[in-house]
Formats: sequence, C-alpha cells, structure tokens
Amino acid sequence: MGIKHTIEFVRKDFESNGYQLLSDEYVNCKQKLKFKCNNGHIHFIGYSMWRSGRRCGLCSVTKKKKIEEIKNSFEKEGYQLLTMEYINNNQKLMFICPNNHKHSISYGSWYIGSRCGLCKLTKKKTIEEVSESFKKERYKLLTTTYINSRQKLKFICPNNHKHSISYDAWKMGERCTFCVGTNKKTIEEIRKAFGKENYQLLTNEYKNAHDTKLKYICPTGHSHQITWMDWAAGNRCRFCGIKRSAQKRRIDINLIKKSFADEGYRLLVTKYKNAQQRLEYICPNKHRHYISWSNWCGGKRCPHCIKLATKTFNEVKEIFNAEGFELLETEYHDSRQKLNFICPRGHRHNITFFLWSKRGIRCGVCFREDRVGANHPMWKGGLKPTPYCLLWINKEYREYLNERDKDKHCWNPQCQSKTKLVGFHHINYNKKDCDPLNIIKLCRSCNGTANANRDWWQAFYAEIMRRRFDNGK
Repeated sequence: MGIKHTIEFVRKDFESNGYQLLSDEYVNCKQKLKFKCNNGHIHFIGYSMWRSGRRCGLCSVTKKKKIEEIKNSFEKEGYQLLTMEYINNNQKLMFICPNNHKHSISYGSWYIGSRCGLCKLTKKKTIEEVSESFKKERYKLLTTTYINSRQKLKFICPNNHKHSISYDAWKMGERCTFCVGTNKKTIEEIRKAFGKENYQLLTNEYKNAHDTKLKYICPTGHSHQITWMDWAAGNRCRFCGIKRSAQKRRIDINLIKKSFADEGYRLLVTKYKNAQQRLEYICPNKHRHYISWSNWCGGKRCPHCIKLATKTFNEVKEIFNAEGFELLETEYHDSRQKLNFICPRGHRHNITFFLWSKRGIRCGVCFREDRVGANHPMWKGGLKPTPYCLLWINKEYREYLNERDKDKHCWNPQCQSKTKLVGFHHINYNKKDCDPLNIIKLCRSCNGTANANRDWWQAFYAEIMRRRFDNGK
C-alpha cells in the first residue's frame, strides 16, 4: 500500500509550481483538488494526475503547437529534432539525443518529462547521487551499495525514525511512513480509531490495510465489514451511507403538491415514500384516481380525462376530408386503430390516427413515390456506378497490394478506429486508375470518412504515399 500524503505536503507541492491549493482536506490521490493556477484559472485535478505531470486544464486548451516551437523545446535540452512535420501530440517524433542515440517520442510524453528511452536504459544512479538526494531533505542514508531503483534503502529521517524505502518510491514523493502516519497499524490502534466514532470493532486479528476485512457494528446497529484502507480514505458504514443518499434524493411532499396544484390537481396523499408510490388525486374534472411521481414527471395525467377527449368518428372523418383523403371506415375506436383511406392521388392505404395527428404521417405510397429519382436527397443526376479497371480483379495484383501494405492495419496516421475491417482506397477517387501509387490501405472507418471533403483527403493520402516511396518503403 502506498503512502497517504498529508494536506500540507500536497499544498507545498502545488506552491512549488506556482499554484495555490484551495482545498482544505486531502482524502486520497483520486480526490478532485480545487486550485488556482499561476494564470488565475480556478480548476480541479486529482493528485495522481498532478504527479504524472498534468496541470491546469484551462491553460492546456490552447492552439496546436507549431513544428518550430517543438524544435526549440528539443534544442534547449541538446536534442536534434529530425521530424519535419507535426500532426498531433501522439505522433512519434524522431530525434538524436545529446548522447547520439537515435530514437522517437511523442510530444505528449516529452511534455510530461519523458526523454530518450535509450539513455534511461543505460544511465544508472550511483550511491553518491542517491545519498545526495536524501541529504537535501536531511535524511541519513544507511545503505552503502545501490543496486537498482526497487532496492530497499535504509535511512534515518530528521525525526530519528529508522526505516527503509525504494528509490522509485522516493522519486514519487514518498518519505518516512512514521512521520506521515501511514506505518502499519496494530489492532489496538484500529480499535481505538473505531471507538472514537462509536463503532464497535468485532475483528481481533489484523494483517494489512488492503486485504483484512474488519467486521464492526456501527452506531445505528448495522453489522458490516470494511478494510482499513477504505476506513482511512473516509468510508464508513455502507448501509448508513445508502440511507443518507436516499434521504438527499428524496423529494419533499410540498414540492409534489405544488406541481399537482399548478395544473389544477388536488393531491390527497400527505406522505411521500418513493417515485413508484401511488399518489391519489382529484383532477380538474373531479375524477378521483392515482399516479406515480415517475409517471407524472413523464407527462402522464388523468386517464379518465384522456378517454373523454377521444375523437368521435365524425371528427376524424372531417379531419381526413379537410386534406382530400376519403376515409373508408364506418366507426372509430381509438388512436391505435388502423384506418383505411384513399389519398388524393388515388392510393388505397391505412394509418392510425396517432401517426396522423402526432407524427404528421400521411400516405405511405405517396411518400415512397416522392423519394424516387430526382426527388431523392441522394440523387446525383442519374449517374451509373463507375466500373473498376480490369487490373482490380487480378489476384496477383491484390496479393501485391496486401504484401506491400502488411506493416500497418490502416495507413492513416490519425486513425483511432478499432474496426478489423480493411480495404483499399483510390486516392484520386478514379476507380479506373489502379496505379499502385494511387492505392492506399485503409480501415473501413477511414475509407468512409474520405468520402467527405475529398480534395483535402486526396492531398493528404497522396503526400503519405509520396513520402513512403521516396524513402524506399
């Protein structure tokens, strides 16, 4: 289990970067901490994200970096940038480091502090460097030999506690567990902590903070269990938490009564339990009925009033006649009944009054006729599908393309699709031009995207193919 930091330690870390921490309590590394950055933005961040290099989210919403800016950033640290074009912060940028290693890194990784991966593999800290790092914080290192960053290093802290820590943990900001108060607890210490909040601890043996389930009885009499890690993070009785959460969500009966009164309904119920409870009422037309709060919020009202508002046969017939439709039915039951009719164009069809009145639907045959040919929104002047060239169906030609482009699933560097379906795309959109330089392998998603904004995609994919074959790939 990692060390839990104190609010003072976190605040000091923020202030060292010019940030002002506004939160007064620290629970764990996933808690959203409120802060004010050096540009005056007020925002939130988890401490785990802060330690990984993230900072103010409002400051980061800026324009895209230019290749010149990135090049200057590399040169300041003695790196030579080889990539000439910048697409996004996930793109691999080729470079030569000060130790003449040729490698690549994304700008996202460079921004959070990552550097040459080959240097990292070869450069190992000496015991003198580690000792100096401990001395800066007034720790005395007792270990005399340094093996690797996971080795347990014995030390004496400024408060004379003797303990050990790995150099990886030291770099992450962990320090003496006795000073921070995260050393392993005894069962007596845990029992005392439970007793302060009137919890009765039933467990008599404690192994560790992560796995040991501590059985207890809470102040309200609930019997349950919890790990010490969850208790230290601020969690308590689950049943009490559910009850408090339900009480916060529960709507006041006066609010429900006001909602009913606003529409002329009189609520007869005086207590509210939950959204499924049947609430008895008297509607504006003096009908006595009931409804749940969830159905009321969904727009439902008195069913008796709805029946009274049902259209008569003559009313429905007049509505049809007003638009030149001839109703063939002789009686009307409800809005779901299929009503046969003859439309103004002479088509015989049927429809429910619900679809007629609520959705505005009319004759289905007329609708299909009006979307044929030039009336269809996808009409392109009667063009026939363009045939492919004969080479396209040649087996050896297809095998050559598959072998040439086998290195990547999709040759679009911006592809984020997870589909396994792939195909070949004609870059200039001419299906008869089967020149290998005009063919590029794309996933189904990128191939479909290329049908819009064609001029841009044509230039984009043409440049990719030019660079590939100029470099002998």
